[in-house]
Amino acid sequence: MKLEITQEQAEVIIDALDMYARIGIGQFEEVFRHRSWRLEPWRSQAREHVNIAKKIVTGFNSGASNSITNTDEWNMIAYDIQQLLEAETGKNRRPWGKTEPMQWAKHKLAKIIKEG
Repeated sequence: MKLEITQEQAEVIIDALDMYARIGIGQFEEVFRHRSWRLEPWRSQAREHVNIAKKIVTGFNSGASNSITNTDEWNMIAYDIQQLLEAETGKNRRPWGKTEPMQWAKHKLAKIIKEG
């Protein structure tokens, strides 16, 4: 499989994979980082409902979640691809500063093949 994307498209994919993995580990409040919902006036009321849903679905209280090492394979695959794209685009968001992607999923780590 081959995918040709621009820098901006890579950044959208990074954001989407980040949100997918975070919601998958129980960080439901991450939906408020979505670009479409950042400045909405209903944010505080919606946060209450999200926290209730989070407690029902995951058992976690607000601010608590699983880690990427303690989740299902699909979340780990998403995180692996996110890291790979971050390293390639220079958009590394990991606080510890490591730029090389680490493999968390059982699947083989994807790779980027540059043409030209």
